[in-house]
Amino acid sequence: MRHHTGRIAATLILTLMTATAVVAGPQEPPAPAAPAPVDPQSVVLTVNGEPIYMWQVNLMMPQVAATMRQQGIQANQQQMAQAALQQAVQARLLAQEATRRELSADADRVAETMGRIETQSGGAEGLASNLSQAGLTLDQLRSTVEEADLVQELVETDLATDIE
Repeated sequence: MRHHTGRIAATLILTLMTATAVVAGPQEPPAPAAPAPVDPQSVVLTVNGEPIYMWQVNLMMPQVAATMRQQGIQANQQQMAQAALQQAVQARLLAQEATRRELSADADRVAETMGRIETQSGGAEGLASNLSQAGLTLDQLRSTVEEADLVQELVETDLATDIE
């Protein structure tokens, strides 16, 4: 179980870090776009009372699509959305566990990641434009980066020592 949890955590960290990089612009040809949701602020489901929003699922979609392509998996939009939702749920559960263990995101790492995303976007104006095109706000991006860092903190402090 510990090995499985470690793999899930490592995959989530990579996925969340890559998903935040999507805001800075794709590194490879973008995946086919999913139909635009009517409201990206709509709650898809809740995890222990905390909402998972459509924008969070949409943010993970490009990485899920790229991973599936790399693995040779032919998936339709619904399958990719389901996989992205599953990753969002796993990330939320790991972040909740980190909070339960009284861990917190590293403010310096969060600021560094946000700065890197802004630089990759061509500055503050480029980032604002990319966020607008993605239907996201700066606060939503920051919360995603903070959650990813919280999961990373959990893996580094508690789970990595259990993985052989």
